[in-house]
Amino acid sequence: MLRIRACALAAPTGIRRALLLYLKGKWGGLLPTDDGPICAAAERLISLMYQHWASEIADIADAVLHDQACIAAMLKVSSSGFPKSMDCGLSDPHLGGRTVHILRYADGLLVLKPRSVTQEDLVRRILMRVGNRLDIQLPSVAAMSINGRGYCEYVPHCDYLEPELSFFFNAGATLLVCELLGMTDCHPRNVHMSPVGPVIVDCETVFHPTFDTSMVMWDQPADGPLRSELLHTLAPMVADERHLDALKRGYATLWTALGTDGAFRASILEDIHSFAGQSTRVVYRATRFYLRIIHRLRECAAAGREIDEMQLAKILSRRFRATDYCHPACMLIAAEAAALARLDVPRFEMVCDERSIRERGVVLAREAVAQSGLDDSLARLSALPQRSLAQTLEIVGLYVEFARLRNRANSLG
Repeated sequence: MLRIRACALAAPTGIRRALLLYLKGKWGGLLPTDDGPICAAAERLISLMYQHWASEIADIADAVLHDQACIAAMLKVSSSGFPKSMDCGLSDPHLGGRTVHILRYADGLLVLKPRSVTQEDLVRRILMRVGNRLDIQLPSVAAMSINGRGYCEYVPHCDYLEPELSFFFNAGATLLVCELLGMTDCHPRNVHMSPVGPVIVDCETVFHPTFDTSMVMWDQPADGPLRSELLHTLAPMVADERHLDALKRGYATLWTALGTDGAFRASILEDIHSFAGQSTRVVYRATRFYLRIIHRLRECAAAGREIDEMQLAKILSRRFRATDYCHPACMLIAAEAAALARLDVPRFEMVCDERSIRERGVVLAREAVAQSGLDDSLARLSALPQRSLAQTLEIVGLYVEFARLRNRANSLG
């Protein structure tokens, strides 16, 4: 607490205002609209949110005070000093309410993430290698990890972009990279658009595995160009056949290079193997499913009703046929319930060349996936020559057309 108070006294007004607004947002829906009493269920969550907030402020203060050399290197300045202001709570809360923040320095903006960003660094290396081979510029995020947290360069989102054909060519190559690396979470919040192509600003699902069928009772992302969700993100921007042809050409050009250039292919394999022993995020259920539960928990607490971990575990296990405590998903469901009870989106990890799912380093389920995410990625690359490029490009075209029709139907109401 002393560290929090000292940092708060030294912080500029913009920082203090941002942190107070962040706390107010965490309390959203739990405080009564009038001056009436706060019920016990809401009071417990208000107290818990305050503890999360105070602990996170201590982490931010630690980062700002002790990572200045790293921050200065990212900003390309000799000394970083103290940020002038910040934007708080830019991601879903994990592991005690931790979220992503933007630090606004006089010399530029930095994204502070409460995790290592080795995944972003790997994707950047591979995109740069692909760009050099194809003689194109594939945009990526510069990243640096230190003391268990990560710093990424800030990439602005071009909302009113009028992309040229080179944008879609680059997007097609990026689409195949994301597919081969097994990414599953390239939705619009995790992809910013730049004039030269899409920028994946969150790469934490790289080498995402496929769960063993005993672990899930819902559909999983299938291999192919739809896996990463990047095509879903890009589809609304594809305005005509020229854009679609450029997208397909970028995808096909990288596909052909991987099949015909042995040295290039070997360098990509080396990059993939270099991630052995590193951790990656595992998305057990869709985040929107967890967020609906958290919203409902807030509503119940504000109304004076509390849903405990046991009740949450029963809700989460409804879709499983087996209900005994020996079910392989039992520990995962218990961890989900514990996270949701503290209004966190559950966050699981696995070492990308292993098959066990962990939370904060503790193994929750062994052999939970058919094979490791890294082995999945190597298998995709090996199987590329046996797959039909023509059929894959047809899938890309059909999906884009489907997206167009859906958007047209939505616009008509």
